[in-house]
Amino acid sequence: MENAKRFGLKIMAAALGILALSGSLIACQPPNSLTGSQTTAIVKKGGITSSVEIRGKLEMPHEIKLRFATTGTIQKIYVTYGSQVSAGTLLAKLDDTYQKQAVKQAQYSVELAMNELVEKTYSTVMGYPDYYPSVGVVLRFEAAQKELARALELLNNDSYRSAMTELRLAIHDLEACRTLLEPPVGLSKDDYPNVFVSLDMLNANMDMLNQDTESRLSVQSLIDKGRYNEAAVKLATVNEKMIETHIYINGITGVIRSYFPLYPDTSTSLDISRQVKETLEQIQAMLKQGNGTVDATEKLRIALHDLEMSNDILEGSELIFNHGLNLKVLRANNLNLEKAETALDSAKTALMQTEILAPFDGIIVDVPSRENDILSQVNYATQTIVDLVDTSKVELDGYVDEKDVRNISEGQLATVYLDAASDRGISAKVAFVSPYGSSVTGPAGYFVQIAIDQTDIKLQRGLSASAIIPVGKRDNVLLVPAGAVRSSAGQYWVNVVKDAAGTIEKRTVTLGLQNSDSVEVTTGLNENETVVVLKLKQ
Repeated sequence: MENAKRFGLKIMAAALGILALSGSLIACQPPNSLTGSQTTAIVKKGGITSSVEIRGKLEMPHEIKLRFATTGTIQKIYVTYGSQVSAGTLLAKLDDTYQKQAVKQAQYSVELAMNELVEKTYSTVMGYPDYYPSVGVVLRFEAAQKELARALELLNNDSYRSAMTELRLAIHDLEACRTLLEPPVGLSKDDYPNVFVSLDMLNANMDMLNQDTESRLSVQSLIDKGRYNEAAVKLATVNEKMIETHIYINGITGVIRSYFPLYPDTSTSLDISRQVKETLEQIQAMLKQGNGTVDATEKLRIALHDLEMSNDILEGSELIFNHGLNLKVLRANNLNLEKAETALDSAKTALMQTEILAPFDGIIVDVPSRENDILSQVNYATQTIVDLVDTSKVELDGYVDEKDVRNISEGQLATVYLDAASDRGISAKVAFVSPYGSSVTGPAGYFVQIAIDQTDIKLQRGLSASAIIPVGKRDNVLLVPAGAVRSSAGQYWVNVVKDAAGTIEKRTVTLGLQNSDSVEVTTGLNENETVVVLKLKQ
């Protein structure tokens, strides 16, 4: 077996160089007997497979040392050594009291900016509505809808960790929405049935997201268990049901939102008017040229539509301006709202930084932190909480010399043999061949990465191994043992036994494929000739 022998041609060449014969390239010596380190072999035809061997150690490249992105006290670590986790699983959590308060404050600022905008716009037109439920219910619910839509998209794109982040944000927003929607004491279900219906529908939506039953797992649990396809199907169902819930919630708080004006923008109206003018000029040109009236009629219809749109914008502006609200004030209030919404997004991001979610499936190999550890500005960015490794991805890293690197390329099949279990080969493939060589002294070495296929053999990082990469195969060619070839200064030759008396002829040869056992000779020898072979040390 080629793997069991593993001799390099460099070693062979060095050993054979000691026995190199001096003289002309083709010369005869007197009969002599073979030394104890020599034997003979007959030149025969056969098949040969050449390969490149790469020595190295097994690596598991998909490893990550997970850390918190903010300061705080570690409240809970949910995993331990050897825990198998799926992408998106919650691994650890900081005390998030401060971050939750910041989100509530940011949400209040959004609602305040919204209310200020509504009050200024409608205070003289229709009076500012001051009743339960507040507009914050709709704001929170719509934020959750957007987050769940992103979560579904991320699930379908196999971005499980990001999907879980969006899901947890959505659950947080829905919890806040439920708090705002809770009926005050004394509110009658008979008088306000839609409020209670909306609350029941909201609770049902949330149960599907994060509450398990005996017969049903929630979306969050399905992701934790790595059942991502089922989670995506269920999340799509939740998103559909939330559309109906939104209709009910919008019905009880949407009077404020349903009358929000568009930006009163005179410049927009002027732009549309310019389009109308251009369209009318095109109609005039068409009629002068005697073109058919069909196109002209269609363009006239478009022009009328644009005029109606321009008129609507100007009428909306007139309504607002006549009641004491100018464009400057309106846009200032809208800017305040945008700033408040940006601050809310930042607060939500900070809240999510108090959690560590698994970015991929794997095994926890180290948990160097403990619950109640305090992460300060000095150490939070460097303190590893858990060390996660994807053991399904294993590779062999090694180097080849400048002679062999030309014969291998990405995608070539290989077989990996562990030093500790050399009787079994593991299928693999060349994943990367570096275009850059590194050398301190001697020939350059080129980094090669071998991706190992799934196997029932237990693989561990750091194990020594070899990868055999076939690079050529030929049949029905002249072969000699590897120990028959001598070399010097780039020239190759063999010693041929000419007669029964043992006369030796030094003959130049051209080589083809080579491996640790045999060498293909393309010129210089004939079949059935006898050659001298140096016995290589085993």
